[in-house]
Amino acid sequence: MSKAYDYRQTAEAYERIKNHIHCTPVLTSSTIDELVGCKVYFKAECFQKTGAFKARGATNAVLKQKAEKNIDHVTAYTTGNHGAGVAYAAQVAGINCTIVLPETVSKNKEGIIKGYGANVVYCDSTWGAGHAMCQKIVEETGAGFVHPCSDFDVMAGQGTIGLEFMEQVPQMDAMLVPVGGGTMSSGISTWTKHVKPECKIFAVEPKGKNLAQTLLTGKQTLKYDSQFVNTIADGMRVPIIGENCVPIICNNLEKDVFTVVRNCLPYDHTFLQVTPV
Repeated sequence: MSKAYDYRQTAEAYERIKNHIHCTPVLTSSTIDELVGCKVYFKAECFQKTGAFKARGATNAVLKQKAEKNIDHVTAYTTGNHGAGVAYAAQVAGINCTIVLPETVSKNKEGIIKGYGANVVYCDSTWGAGHAMCQKIVEETGAGFVHPCSDFDVMAGQGTIGLEFMEQVPQMDAMLVPVGGGTMSSGISTWTKHVKPECKIFAVEPKGKNLAQTLLTGKQTLKYDSQFVNTIADGMRVPIIGENCVPIICNNLEKDVFTVVRNCLPYDHTFLQVTPV
Protein backbone atom coordinates (compact mmCIF):
# COMPACT_ATOMS: atom_id res chain seq x y z
CA MET A 1 0.00 0.00 0.00
CA SER A 2 1.30 3.44 -0.88
CA LYS A 3 2.03 5.62 2.14
CA ALA A 4 0.57 8.55 0.20
CA TYR A 5 -2.90 7.05 -0.09
CA ASP A 6 -5.30 5.17 2.15
CA TYR A 7 -9.02 4.60 2.64
CA ARG A 8 -9.48 7.77 4.71
CA GLN A 9 -8.95 9.90 1.62
CA THR A 10 -11.97 8.24 0.03
CA ALA A 11 -14.13 9.14 3.02
CA GLU A 12 -12.91 12.74 2.73
CA ALA A 13 -13.55 12.71 -1.02
CA TYR A 14 -17.13 11.55 -0.52
CA GLU A 15 -17.85 14.47 1.77
CA ARG A 16 -16.33 16.81 -0.82
CA ILE A 17 -18.21 15.52 -3.87
CA LYS A 18 -21.44 13.94 -2.61
CA ASN A 19 -23.55 16.97 -3.50
CA HIS A 20 -22.19 16.98 -7.06
CA ILE A 21 -22.50 13.30 -8.02
CA HIS A 22 -25.17 10.62 -8.10
CA CYS A 23 -25.26 7.71 -5.68
CA THR A 24 -25.73 5.24 -8.53
CA PRO A 25 -28.12 2.29 -8.27
CA VAL A 26 -27.24 -1.37 -8.01
CA LEU A 27 -28.95 -3.55 -10.61
CA THR A 28 -29.55 -7.31 -10.73
CA SER A 29 -30.43 -9.86 -13.40
CA SER A 30 -31.92 -13.30 -12.76
CA THR A 31 -30.71 -14.37 -16.21
CA ILE A 32 -27.10 -13.51 -15.38
CA ASP A 33 -27.43 -15.16 -11.98
CA GLU A 34 -28.57 -18.37 -13.67
CA LEU A 35 -25.77 -18.26 -16.23
CA VAL A 36 -22.97 -17.86 -13.71
CA GLY A 37 -24.47 -19.77 -10.81
CA CYS A 38 -24.34 -17.04 -8.19
CA LYS A 39 -25.93 -13.73 -7.25
CA VAL A 40 -24.49 -10.86 -9.32
CA TYR A 41 -24.81 -7.14 -8.62
CA PHE A 42 -24.03 -4.37 -11.10
CA LYS A 43 -23.03 -0.90 -9.90
CA ALA A 44 -24.60 1.25 -12.62
CA GLU A 45 -22.07 4.05 -13.11
CA CYS A 46 -23.54 4.56 -16.58
CA PHE A 47 -26.09 6.70 -14.70
CA GLN A 48 -23.38 8.86 -13.16
CA LYS A 49 -22.86 12.52 -14.03
CA THR A 50 -21.22 12.71 -17.52
CA GLY A 51 -22.26 9.08 -18.07
CA ALA A 52 -19.19 7.56 -16.41
CA PHE A 53 -17.51 7.07 -13.04
CA LYS A 54 -14.74 9.48 -14.00
CA ALA A 55 -16.84 12.38 -12.73
CA ARG A 56 -16.13 11.21 -9.18
CA GLY A 57 -12.34 11.37 -9.26
CA ALA A 58 -12.18 14.46 -11.43
CA THR A 59 -14.58 16.40 -9.22
CA ASN A 60 -12.63 15.49 -6.11
CA ALA A 61 -9.31 16.49 -7.69
CA VAL A 62 -10.52 19.77 -9.17
CA LEU A 63 -12.39 20.93 -6.07
CA LYS A 64 -9.41 20.08 -3.89
CA GLN A 65 -6.96 21.90 -6.19
CA LYS A 66 -9.22 24.96 -6.24
CA ALA A 67 -9.46 25.00 -2.45
CA GLU A 68 -5.74 24.40 -1.80
CA LYS A 69 -4.08 26.12 -4.77
CA ASN A 70 -6.75 28.62 -5.82
CA ILE A 71 -6.53 27.55 -9.46
CA ASP A 72 -8.78 29.27 -12.00
CA HIS A 73 -8.00 26.91 -14.91
CA VAL A 74 -7.55 23.15 -15.22
CA THR A 75 -6.36 20.84 -17.97
CA ALA A 76 -6.25 17.10 -18.67
CA TYR A 77 -5.43 14.63 -21.41
CA THR A 78 -7.99 11.94 -22.11
CA THR A 79 -9.61 9.52 -24.53
CA GLY A 80 -12.96 10.95 -23.46
CA ASN A 81 -14.46 9.97 -20.11
CA HIS A 82 -11.77 11.56 -17.93
CA GLY A 83 -12.01 14.75 -19.97
CA ALA A 84 -15.77 14.83 -19.55
CA GLY A 85 -15.30 14.40 -15.81
CA VAL A 86 -12.75 17.22 -15.59
CA ALA A 87 -14.92 19.48 -17.76
CA TYR A 88 -17.91 18.80 -15.50
CA ALA A 89 -15.80 19.38 -12.38
CA ALA A 90 -14.51 22.68 -13.77
CA GLN A 91 -18.09 23.77 -14.40
CA VAL A 92 -18.99 22.86 -10.80
CA ALA A 93 -15.95 24.76 -9.53
CA GLY A 94 -16.60 27.76 -11.77
CA ILE A 95 -13.19 27.72 -13.46
CA ASN A 96 -11.87 27.49 -17.02
CA CYS A 97 -10.99 24.15 -18.57
CA THR A 98 -8.88 22.96 -21.52
CA ILE A 99 -9.08 19.31 -22.50
CA VAL A 100 -6.49 17.68 -24.78
CA LEU A 101 -7.97 14.93 -26.95
CA PRO A 102 -6.45 12.40 -29.35
CA GLU A 103 -7.49 12.84 -32.97
CA THR A 104 -9.29 9.48 -32.77
CA VAL A 105 -11.58 10.53 -29.92
CA SER A 106 -15.22 9.43 -30.00
CA LYS A 107 -17.34 12.25 -31.42
CA ASN A 108 -19.96 11.54 -28.78
CA LYS A 109 -17.48 12.02 -25.95
CA GLU A 110 -16.04 15.08 -27.64
CA GLY A 111 -19.55 16.54 -27.72
CA ILE A 112 -20.08 15.83 -24.03
CA ILE A 113 -16.82 17.58 -23.13
CA LYS A 114 -17.69 20.65 -25.18
CA GLY A 115 -21.18 20.58 -23.71
CA TYR A 116 -19.71 21.23 -20.27
CA GLY A 117 -18.03 24.35 -21.62
CA ALA A 118 -14.46 23.11 -21.99
CA ASN A 119 -12.05 24.35 -24.62
CA VAL A 120 -10.75 21.42 -26.68
CA VAL A 121 -7.38 21.01 -28.39
CA TYR A 122 -6.14 17.99 -30.34
CA CYS A 123 -2.91 16.04 -30.62
CA ASP A 124 -1.51 12.85 -32.13
CA SER A 125 -3.04 9.67 -30.78
CA THR A 126 -0.15 8.76 -28.49
CA TRP A 127 0.20 9.04 -24.74
CA GLY A 128 3.37 11.10 -24.97
CA ALA A 129 1.88 13.71 -27.28
CA GLY A 130 -1.10 14.27 -25.01
CA HIS A 131 0.99 14.56 -21.88
CA ALA A 132 3.37 17.03 -23.56
CA MET A 133 0.48 19.20 -24.71
CA CYS A 134 -0.92 19.36 -21.18
CA GLN A 135 2.47 20.34 -19.78
CA LYS A 136 2.66 23.15 -22.31
CA ILE A 137 -0.76 24.42 -21.26
CA VAL A 138 0.26 24.29 -17.60
CA GLU A 139 3.44 26.26 -18.30
CA GLU A 140 1.69 28.88 -20.41
CA THR A 141 -1.45 29.42 -18.31
CA GLY A 142 -0.67 28.21 -14.79
CA ALA A 143 -3.53 25.72 -15.05
CA GLY A 144 -3.92 22.86 -12.64
CA PHE A 145 -3.39 19.41 -14.11
CA VAL A 146 -5.46 16.31 -13.35
CA HIS A 147 -3.58 13.16 -14.31
CA PRO A 148 -5.97 10.42 -15.48
CA CYS A 149 -3.96 7.48 -14.18
CA SER A 150 -1.76 8.42 -11.24
CA ASP A 151 -3.45 11.13 -9.16
CA PHE A 152 -4.20 10.17 -5.54
CA ASP A 153 -7.16 12.58 -5.41
CA VAL A 154 -8.61 10.94 -8.51
CA MET A 155 -8.15 7.52 -6.88
CA ALA A 156 -9.92 8.75 -3.74
CA GLY A 157 -12.85 9.99 -5.79
CA GLN A 158 -13.13 6.74 -7.74
CA GLY A 159 -12.98 4.91 -4.42
CA THR A 160 -16.37 6.37 -3.53
CA ILE A 161 -17.83 3.74 -5.89
CA GLY A 162 -16.60 1.11 -3.45
CA LEU A 163 -17.86 3.11 -0.48
CA GLU A 164 -21.39 3.17 -1.91
CA PHE A 165 -21.27 -0.38 -3.26
CA MET A 166 -20.24 -1.95 0.05
CA GLU A 167 -23.04 -0.09 1.82
CA GLN A 168 -25.54 -1.23 -0.81
CA VAL A 169 -24.35 -4.86 -0.93
CA PRO A 170 -22.52 -5.59 2.35
CA GLN A 171 -22.75 -9.35 1.78
CA MET A 172 -20.57 -9.13 -1.35
CA ASP A 173 -17.69 -11.62 -1.31
CA ALA A 174 -16.06 -10.95 -4.70
CA MET A 175 -15.83 -8.01 -7.08
CA LEU A 176 -14.83 -7.63 -10.75
CA VAL A 177 -13.28 -4.24 -11.52
CA PRO A 178 -12.18 -3.00 -14.97
CA VAL A 179 -8.56 -1.83 -15.10
CA GLY A 180 -7.82 1.00 -17.51
CA GLY A 181 -5.32 3.47 -16.08
CA GLY A 182 -5.77 1.97 -12.62
CA THR A 183 -7.36 4.71 -10.52
CA MET A 184 -10.76 3.03 -10.19
CA SER A 185 -9.35 -0.37 -9.24
CA SER A 186 -6.93 1.32 -6.81
CA GLY A 187 -9.61 3.42 -5.14
CA ILE A 188 -12.30 0.74 -4.97
CA SER A 189 -9.95 -1.97 -3.75
CA THR A 190 -8.44 0.24 -1.04
CA TRP A 191 -11.85 1.03 0.42
CA THR A 192 -13.22 -2.50 0.02
CA LYS A 193 -10.21 -4.13 1.66
CA HIS A 194 -10.59 -1.72 4.59
CA VAL A 195 -14.29 -2.51 5.05
CA LYS A 196 -14.17 -6.23 4.20
CA PRO A 197 -10.63 -7.62 3.86
CA GLU A 198 -11.88 -11.09 2.85
CA CYS A 199 -13.67 -9.75 -0.26
CA LYS A 200 -11.75 -10.88 -3.35
CA ILE A 201 -11.19 -8.31 -6.09
CA PHE A 202 -10.41 -9.35 -9.66
CA ALA A 203 -9.08 -7.23 -12.52
CA VAL A 204 -10.81 -7.20 -15.90
CA GLU A 205 -9.19 -5.76 -19.04
CA PRO A 206 -9.53 -5.97 -22.83
CA LYS A 207 -7.62 -8.78 -24.48
CA GLY A 208 -4.43 -7.42 -25.98
CA LYS A 209 -3.84 -4.83 -23.28
CA ASN A 210 -2.41 -7.29 -20.74
CA LEU A 211 -1.06 -4.68 -18.32
CA ALA A 212 -2.96 -5.92 -15.27
CA GLN A 213 -2.08 -9.47 -16.29
CA THR A 214 1.59 -8.50 -16.47
CA LEU A 215 1.46 -6.94 -13.01
CA LEU A 216 -0.50 -9.63 -11.25
CA THR A 217 1.25 -12.67 -12.68
CA GLY A 218 4.49 -11.71 -11.01
CA LYS A 219 6.37 -9.76 -13.68
CA GLN A 220 7.98 -6.74 -12.09
CA THR A 221 8.54 -4.59 -15.16
CA LEU A 222 5.76 -3.20 -17.33
CA LYS A 223 6.46 -2.44 -20.96
CA TYR A 224 4.17 0.39 -21.96
CA ASP A 225 3.02 1.01 -25.51
CA SER A 226 2.75 4.61 -26.68
CA GLN A 227 -0.23 3.63 -28.86
CA PHE A 228 -3.74 3.17 -27.52
CA VAL A 229 -5.11 -0.38 -27.38
CA ASN A 230 -7.56 -1.17 -30.19
CA THR A 231 -10.77 -2.06 -28.37
CA ILE A 232 -14.44 -1.16 -28.48
CA ALA A 233 -14.10 -0.38 -24.75
CA ASP A 234 -12.60 2.97 -25.64
CA GLY A 235 -12.55 4.15 -22.03
CA MET A 236 -9.98 1.41 -21.35
CA ARG A 237 -7.73 2.14 -24.30
CA VAL A 238 -5.14 4.04 -22.27
CA PRO A 239 -1.78 2.26 -22.74
CA ILE A 240 -0.50 2.70 -19.19
CA ILE A 241 -1.29 1.87 -15.59
CA GLY A 242 -0.35 4.85 -13.45
CA GLU A 243 2.81 4.41 -11.42
CA ASN A 244 1.03 5.32 -8.19
CA CYS A 245 -1.60 2.66 -8.91
CA VAL A 246 0.86 -0.18 -9.47
CA PRO A 247 1.70 -1.02 -5.82
CA ILE A 248 -1.95 -0.70 -4.77
CA ILE A 249 -3.17 -3.03 -7.51
CA CYS A 250 -0.44 -5.56 -6.72
CA ASN A 251 -1.32 -5.45 -3.04
CA ASN A 252 -5.11 -5.61 -3.28
CA LEU A 253 -6.12 -7.58 -6.39
CA GLU A 254 -6.16 -11.32 -6.94
CA LYS A 255 -3.59 -12.88 -9.26
CA ASP A 256 -6.28 -14.18 -11.63
CA VAL A 257 -7.14 -11.63 -14.33
CA PHE A 258 -10.16 -11.77 -16.64
CA THR A 259 -9.77 -10.66 -20.25
CA VAL A 260 -12.75 -9.68 -22.37
CA VAL A 261 -13.00 -10.24 -26.12
CA ARG A 262 -15.72 -8.81 -28.30
CA ASN A 263 -16.34 -11.11 -31.26
CA CYS A 264 -18.53 -10.35 -34.26
CA LEU A 265 -20.75 -13.10 -35.67
CA PRO A 266 -22.74 -13.25 -38.93
CA TYR A 267 -25.90 -11.16 -39.13
CA ASP A 268 -24.41 -8.55 -36.81
CA HIS A 269 -24.91 -10.64 -33.66
CA THR A 270 -22.27 -9.99 -31.00
CA PHE A 271 -21.24 -11.64 -27.78
CA LEU A 272 -18.67 -11.16 -25.06
CA GLN A 273 -16.16 -13.93 -24.39
CA VAL A 274 -14.70 -13.66 -20.90
CA THR A 275 -11.57 -15.65 -20.17
CA PRO A 276 -9.67 -15.98 -16.86
CA VAL A 277 -5.91 -15.89 -17.32
